[in-house]
Amino acid sequence: MAIVKVKSIEDLRLPDKELMIWSRSKIYYKNGEYLKILNICDRLLSDGTNYNRLQVLEKLSELKGIKYLELPQNLYITDKEFLGYSMPICLGKPLDYLTEDISINKVIKMVMGLLEDIQKISAIGILNPDIWGGNVLFDKNNLYLIDFDNCIYFDDIDLAYKIMGMSLFNLIIDRMLDSYDLNWLNDIDINYIKERIDNLESTDYIAFINLLRLKIARKSQEKIETVGDIRRCLRNEKLWQ
Repeated sequence: MAIVKVKSIEDLRLPDKELMIWSRSKIYYKNGEYLKILNICDRLLSDGTNYNRLQVLEKLSELKGIKYLELPQNLYITDKEFLGYSMPICLGKPLDYLTEDISINKVIKMVMGLLEDIQKISAIGILNPDIWGGNVLFDKNNLYLIDFDNCIYFDDIDLAYKIMGMSLFNLIIDRMLDSYDLNWLNDIDINYIKERIDNLESTDYIAFINLLRLKIARKSQEKIETVGDIRRCLRNEKLWQ
């Protein structure tokens, strides 16, 4: 993975038709990978924001031992512009499509794997503030994080991990519960751990998921093994009256 200098964007020989159009970039498919081309306003390297983006993405592209981050590969520049970069194809679906047949143990395993890679980002002084449903994909075996354009340098390594971990945690809980409110549980232990995580005082993400499963199992007197089991119990309003 490297910075590749070209004379102009024509040297990239982009396909005639883009695959996707986002607010600040276009995605093309070429030779088994994606090419993300930045909008003209985000290219000039004389702009400090654009130059810093290039530096951060270059540092990310050099990370080793990463399994679940779809990081930039080749970064394409001219003398004056950062044109965009190539990235691997991820065949996962957005987390919005988290299905009810997935086991809680599988969710825990997927979260732990992605958290390990997120920790590697924070360890090199980088924060990704853009962890949301559209940027976290899953394939029933793993979670993958994509889109690192908004990453920034962040000196506090511990805090960076907690911010990213909290974002991932809240996303996972939201998708597992499928819009049901944790307040339904009215449980002091659940509320205490959740508050500490949201206040960036704790990283007990896995402990919370296990505790949530235990509390719902005790309340329902049923085995809670899948995401569907949790949702089905939460739909039973009589349990929570």
